[in-house]
Amino acid sequence: GVIYVTAAGNEALNLEDEKNKIYPAGLSGLRNMVVVTSSDRNDELSLFSNYGAKTVDVVAPGSNVLSTVPGDSWRQMSGTSMAVPLVAGILARGLSGGCDPFRLIDRLLSTAPLRESL
Repeated sequence: GVIYVTAAGNEALNLEDEKNKIYPAGLSGLRNMVVVTSSDRNDELSLFSNYGAKTVDVVAPGSNVLSTVPGDSWRQMSGTSMAVPLVAGILARGLSGGCDPFRLIDRLLSTAPLRESL
């Protein structure tokens, strides 16, 4: 019943190339893992985002995301780690409604921005 949502990384690397494998995103065969990369405000892949149609599952906004920072403040931040909470929140909402984790992942991947754009 656990879904693991992970960042693709921020090195602008093609993760399909064996020399560019990063972990945990580079693990394969885990049906309960969703790998997220970042898009910019124009819905294009962020310049820093790692990519790979067979490795990355979904794209979410991750450039210039307003986030909290220590000191009771806010700051715009960018990275695939900024995109992950958006996807995790969507999946958490589905899980809280009693959805099967694997069915939920399938639904997300069939309706979210497509891998072909990677």
